[in-house]
Amino acid sequence: MNLIKDDLKKLYSTFLISALGSTLITTIYSNVDMICVGQYEGPIGTAAISCVNPFWSIMTCLGLMAGLGGSVLMNNHRGQGDMKTSNEFFTTAMIFTVAAAVLINVLCLIFHEELLILFGAEGEVLEAAKRYSRPMLIVSPSWTVCVSLATFVRNDGEPILPTAATIAGAVVNIVFDILFVFDFGLGLGIYGAGLATASGQMTAFIITLSYFFFKKCKLKFTKVSFPLKKIRKIIMVGASALLLELSFGITTIVYNNFIMKNLSEDHLAAFSVAALLVVMIYCFFYAFGTALQPISSTNFGAKLIPRVTKTLKIAAICSTVFGVVCFIFIQLFPTAILKIYMDVTPEVLEVGPNIIRLYSLHLPIVGIAIISTYYLQSVLHNGLSFIVSMLRSILLPVLLAFTLPKMFGAGAIWVCLPIAEAVTFAAAVFFLMRTDKKLKAKFT
Repeated sequence: MNLIKDDLKKLYSTFLISALGSTLITTIYSNVDMICVGQYEGPIGTAAISCVNPFWSIMTCLGLMAGLGGSVLMNNHRGQGDMKTSNEFFTTAMIFTVAAAVLINVLCLIFHEELLILFGAEGEVLEAAKRYSRPMLIVSPSWTVCVSLATFVRNDGEPILPTAATIAGAVVNIVFDILFVFDFGLGLGIYGAGLATASGQMTAFIITLSYFFFKKCKLKFTKVSFPLKKIRKIIMVGASALLLELSFGITTIVYNNFIMKNLSEDHLAAFSVAALLVVMIYCFFYAFGTALQPISSTNFGAKLIPRVTKTLKIAAICSTVFGVVCFIFIQLFPTAILKIYMDVTPEVLEVGPNIIRLYSLHLPIVGIAIISTYYLQSVLHNGLSFIVSMLRSILLPVLLAFTLPKMFGAGAIWVCLPIAEAVTFAAAVFFLMRTDKKLKAKFT
């Protein structure tokens, strides 16, 4: 593929198919975990997974920050023909990823129970969350490195291998879920689901590493000049990606604690399904942004601005259509969705459909906000990208969660995220229009 000369629709389709394939398989095996545990353990198991997810979000967002930040800078320099600096950014990003992942993992092992309590677990839910997370903690650094390296592999012009790695990991996870969780197998319950997830992620990691043996691999480890300066640049560019992924962990922590203190375990079980559903759909929106990023960053480095803006338009149309379709489906079938994920009790069935409908109100518009962060990163408008990510990940969801329920009752917690996303959408559209004018004025 030639990112500077080839047809944009074909290029975007190629990257999008790969990204969607990875996302589809990832969401399948994430859902299999929830379904198996929910059917075997009931609402307690479903709630426990919700309390572990913030930890996994932290490890994923670290990999995305280093991977996206480093690959944007790598591709910008490739577009300028500077392969030496390009490889220095790759090397710096991977070393930073490994060091940070190991450090965070050690801290999580030391403060395992304390972190789960912080994430909202208590009582039976806490014990179940501890059993589920123990196996995953052992391999979590490999997952972070895999996420980061997969981003570089895609930007190196090989979008298929990360998808193949994800598929292989998913197959291992799904098969082991079935064998480990239920009584016709080992009957390990939620602990078995954790073992299955850890096994699947190690499989994906090993396959992704194999890219270094490909003849087409242009990723080279090299001696780095001014490494701290490069780390700072990678973090600045990738910070919005970190916040983008971290938004799930932060809102889940706040919501879990609020629900357990003000509502019930039944509400938390229903929210766990709603949150997983929305995050699953977010992952597809991330795929639309991931497909945009290598094309936009390379063409921006080559100063081909019309190709940059046209790629944004393609991504915006695709993500909006997808969001509308998901919104309609969820509004029509919330009860059926609940029954898929757990052995539903009458109490959960009473509150669950309304929670799912309200929590997904923003899906038709959220795609624009998400892809805007990838686009703004690609054209090195890091400050604007960071603002959009900050609005939707930390500032607005948390602020509204602490204020709206006090004003309108505990049930208002379900619309805090949709309102936050609506405000972020307006800001993202404004920033995109402003950036478009600046790019046209500067390069035309």
